[in-house]
Amino acid sequence: MNSNVEIPPPVIHSARTLFYAVNDDSVEFTGRINLFVGDNLEKLGEMPLLAIRENFCIPGDILLFFCNKDWEPQGTIGLESADAAKEKAEVGYKGISNKWVNAEASKEELNKYLCEVYEVDPDSEWWKIECAFCGKDDSEVDRMLGSTNEKIYICDNCIRSFHEIINEDNNA
Repeated sequence: MNSNVEIPPPVIHSARTLFYAVNDDSVEFTGRINLFVGDNLEKLGEMPLLAIRENFCIPGDILLFFCNKDWEPQGTIGLESADAAKEKAEVGYKGISNKWVNAEASKEELNKYLCEVYEVDPDSEWWKIECAFCGKDDSEVDRMLGSTNEKIYICDNCIRSFHEIINEDNNA
């Protein structure tokens, strides 16, 4: 694997980067992590980059990301701590323990990245998914549909209400 890699962005998929590691020739891929991904649930193979991240919306929720060469996650495992994530990674990538780099960005760097790339106010709860019509967040409803690119969502309750209104108009 290539060791000439850019450092990861400070945030990927609403998770703050804590550590990262590059899978190079000194690391042995064991295949002992059974992570199935995609619609066909195929077993994830060897990945060139690994990252340990903390979820913004659930503080303390640690994620081990298995990334392609562009830091795009191809698979993720949730764990209880960064140390547990490092231990888990070692199971599938023998020798990766010596490769972890502390990547925690300063608050200023993190805020600048969130403003410029995510186009959000870093002091807000920008990661929350809320219905654009009633304002409920995703924890208050059964389903939320929408576009992550546009950050516009509608809950199942509003969809049912709109459906009832449309059917009333059609039956009148």
